[in-house]
Amino acid sequence: MPYAKVFVGFASTPAALADTVRTGATAIGQLPDVDLKSWEDLRIGGTILLDAIDGAIRESSVSIFDVTQLNENVLFELGLAIGADRIVWPLRDASDVTKALAW
Repeated sequence: MPYAKVFVGFASTPAALADTVRTGATAIGQLPDVDLKSWEDLRIGGTILLDAIDGAIRESSVSIFDVTQLNENVLFELGLAIGADRIVWPLRDASDVTKALAW
């Protein structure tokens, strides 16, 4: 069975959306032969290092990003993944209208 490395990027706010993505990521991470890391797993002393995120994205088989809030950090990570020729799965909660004008 193939081994999949997955990276998940999402904004920490709003909390309800972050919890939803985190719950889904946890479920994916519990699948056999899946090694899942989120940006939260890469915190070192409360600080996230760009090199750690870049490395996790480059090592991933697929990277999942919640772009609902158009968070600049998440969009940057998405750009890293695209630039690294990774498979990306963007997520968007269309019922969240807080960024409707921006979309």
